[in-house]
Amino acid sequence: MTTQGTPRVLVIAFDVFAKSTRARKFCRAYEAAGTEVQYLGMSKPGRSGRWGDPGSSLDGATSVFQVPMQSPQGGTGKASQIRNLFFSYLPALTRMAIYTLRHDADVVHVVGAPLSPLGLIHKVRHRSRLVLDIQERPGAIATPGSLSSLFAKVERSVLAQGARASDAASVVTPPDVAVLKQIGFKNVNLVRNAPLRSWRSPYRDPKHPRTETTFACIGTIFEGRAFESLIDAVGKVGPKASIQLHISGTGSDSYMQALKKRAEECGASPYIEWRGWVSAGDVCDRYLDADVGLVLYDTTISGNDGLSNKLLECVAAGRPALCTNGSLNQQFIDALKVGWTTPSDTDSLAEALLTVATTEDLREIARHCRAVGDEQLSWEAESADLLSQVLQGKASRTMSS
Repeated sequence: MTTQGTPRVLVIAFDVFAKSTRARKFCRAYEAAGTEVQYLGMSKPGRSGRWGDPGSSLDGATSVFQVPMQSPQGGTGKASQIRNLFFSYLPALTRMAIYTLRHDADVVHVVGAPLSPLGLIHKVRHRSRLVLDIQERPGAIATPGSLSSLFAKVERSVLAQGARASDAASVVTPPDVAVLKQIGFKNVNLVRNAPLRSWRSPYRDPKHPRTETTFACIGTIFEGRAFESLIDAVGKVGPKASIQLHISGTGSDSYMQALKKRAEECGASPYIEWRGWVSAGDVCDRYLDADVGLVLYDTTISGNDGLSNKLLECVAAGRPALCTNGSLNQQFIDALKVGWTTPSDTDSLAEALLTVATTEDLREIARHCRAVGDEQLSWEAESADLLSQVLQGKASRTMSS
């Protein structure tokens, strides 16, 4: 039993804890609010290798359980989808459902629309308050061959059921507030993907213009993030300007091999350093190792027009961003004067890289970015209202029970 009056929170998400983004930050915020936090996730979600060990562990003050599962196949055909559904995800979801039924909590916080039925199960079984965090615009994901793209076809119907039972919901971008209210949610909170205050490393100026211009691209490596165009653009610009590209992140073996082969063929390899996976705690330092952050997406793909957490992290670290011109990223860049935008095709990217690399001095804009981050971009500020609503209501129930 928990201490009298101490709310208990169960956070459910797809990702392993160490490589999650919003779910992990919600756990840290709940910890800071004095709750007892449990995290339930999968051990091998997705096809990009963002995997971890199954079983129980303790991370900070959060009790973590990652269900065992078979590794999903990396193919995009129907056979891979069917195999992944029946041999990887359905068994994992069954284990998560059993855990959900067995573990009481005052608040169940579900990150990701496909897991909303688990939140409904918990609410019915334990009379908990249900929070749904919707990371992407409903129905927008269209990654070819992914199970997420199949779920997108029924996502609005599933969320309509969740809307009837949820006590609160959260979204990443302002337009999505209206979308969820149209679906039927009454209490929708905007929680942008800003980093935790503790995530920031001590600021240091960029080395530019004293040395070559270094660009940092950080995050999971997958189709749709304009890597092909970026590599081709680096191959064009490298012989003309003193640049380096640091790529930090992991992807499927087949996709990583294809990108590295592409870099060799177009002459970009001498200008690229593949830095591998980076822990959440080291991301800020990776940005500060460079002069400019890259936040690139193929804007022709549905769902790639949102406000990227990579953009918020780059600016909060204290580096300007070169960002593809999706509508919300464009608005953010223009409003705060924290970088540049460009179309995602090779020629436009090459021109943008060359323009930034020949900028006289990047120190002033970098200092401005850090000031914006310190003043306006923190997860604690973004999530405060949502947590206050949820925990005040549930804490009173706990103390009176």
